[in-house]
Amino acid sequence: MSPQNKGGRRQTKRRKLTLTGWLTPTGIRSIMDYHTLRQVDVAWLTGVTPRQVRAWLGENSAIPQYASVILQGFHEGRFSMRWLISKIKTTPPFTHADYE
Repeated sequence: MSPQNKGGRRQTKRRKLTLTGWLTPTGIRSIMDYHTLRQVDVAWLTGVTPRQVRAWLGENSAIPQYASVILQGFHEGRFSMRWLISKIKTTPPFTHADYE
């Protein structure tokens, strides 16, 4: 007999959904080249270590969705570097004049 809830409908088990983002290492490298970002800059933007960025670029680790959203949003002009600097509380690894 199949399990049912109070409304008489069948209950189905939901599969766990794993999102790994949609940027590829090549896509990150293209964004870095276009905006002259270094690995340390991408690490600062996404809140990870430069070592983790190297792992993403070397296809040794999945690129998380939040990192894809931040990088694509910056690339597409959804938010500026000035806005990011005002929101991220750590000191950027570059001078503000670079993005005036």
